[in-house]
Amino acid sequence: MDTFSIILRTAQPTYLGAHGLLILPEHLAIAKLIAQLESNREEQLKDRIRKLCASLGHSDQIAKAALENLEILLYNHDMILHSDLRVVGTIAFVLALEVQGTFMSYIDASPHFDAPEEPSGSFCLNKARGILTDLVAGDQLEVCLAKLSRKYRKDKSYKMATVSEVARRIRVHILLHSSFFKNQKRHLYSYIIAAYVQQALWQFRLRITMEEACAAMDLDHEEQFETAPSIDESHSKAGYAEVCIRRFAAGKDWKVRVGTKKDEIKKARETRTKAGQQTKDMVDAMGAL
Repeated sequence: MDTFSIILRTAQPTYLGAHGLLILPEHLAIAKLIAQLESNREEQLKDRIRKLCASLGHSDQIAKAALENLEILLYNHDMILHSDLRVVGTIAFVLALEVQGTFMSYIDASPHFDAPEEPSGSFCLNKARGILTDLVAGDQLEVCLAKLSRKYRKDKSYKMATVSEVARRIRVHILLHSSFFKNQKRHLYSYIIAAYVQQALWQFRLRITMEEACAAMDLDHEEQFETAPSIDESHSKAGYAEVCIRRFAAGKDWKVRVGTKKDEIKKARETRTKAGQQTKDMVDAMGAL
């Protein structure tokens, strides 16, 4: 086998066969055939999602959301352990229902897709929820900032890139330090994103109201909980999100990268200590004369 053939052989993609073994095609035609089979399986799965939504009486919006979820999860297939496509389809459908406030467990949904029992199913479901939530959060942040009232964008303090960075910084640290927000459903998370934007603007002394932030994201500011959370007497989802984020963000300058001030204080302390030691050495040296 010549050098070119060896390089071509090692550079070809590896596929996971139906029998669970890795397949490394020797010929380009075989690779194309496997790719076409995978594409056909994906199309069959999409068709099953459409038919399932229609048979269960769900709206076209849920079917569309499930298909969008499927596309995203297939793109990030490695992050959910390259699960069987039927497992991925089940997860995409369950999470599409979740956004609309309808609950169906993975176990209840899996028979509709003939999904095999997956020991890591709960892990993949939570991982998929995180992937979709992160993507939605990033998109919604940019949409909200782009739609803000002109009176904020005209302010000298306002720079979209900077405000976006601060909002993302608040979000990242809330997810790191508060397990509560990791489990929020995406239909509520939109209000939390609006609260991130509000608090980011407040860092620049731009006093935007939660109602304005919700309007920029086409959210109903008055939408109520069926049962009020204990943290806030109000039944308003917007009010609840605002209180939670404000309490977390209060008392910190989020315009500065977290940890930067501590580094500066530490450096200043070390400089003072070094200067003091040098002065002491000079005094000791002069005293020895």
